[in-house]
Amino acid sequence: MEAIQMLRTISQESFTTNRDRVEAINSCQALLTRLQDPFERIWEVVIDVPALTASVKLYQDVGLFHSWKELGCVQQSCRDLAELIGFKQVDVLSRILKHLAAHAIVEEVATDTYKQTRLSDALLTSAGAGIDYFYDTSAKLYLSLPEYFRSHSYDPPSSPLDGLFPTHLRL
Repeated sequence: MEAIQMLRTISQESFTTNRDRVEAINSCQALLTRLQDPFERIWEVVIDVPALTASVKLYQDVGLFHSWKELGCVQQSCRDLAELIGFKQVDVLSRILKHLAAHAIVEEVATDTYKQTRLSDALLTSAGAGIDYFYDTSAKLYLSLPEYFRSHSYDPPSSPLDGLFPTHLRL
């Protein structure tokens, strides 16, 4: 299909201004919403994104991205990556790498062989600290959101210190 071929040619360099690039991102997200059926969208929100976030966190914790980067920009087999970080469950590593590849965090260049991407490199910067923030703060906060409102009968907080954030962040 001609439209699909045209979409495959678009990159960041296709835009002269950041505003145009952001408008294109918004248009693509709207297109995705129009193309997905409700089940696909719910699956993405409930299964895919949480699993992706957990996978990135796991690989940060075991030092995969850091250790791989130290080797240089070289393609690695799943088995070699498992050896690199001492990960004994190669089949689990393989499934997770395929999930990361589906989201362009790494690129699968051949069966069970991967290379790093701009996104996997970015996870080694301060931007990657967002994953730790999510697990340390945001995830717990968002998971407690429905119960917080239910326990307060969906009424507004009685004081600034009774809101979701102060209640959740108390030590």
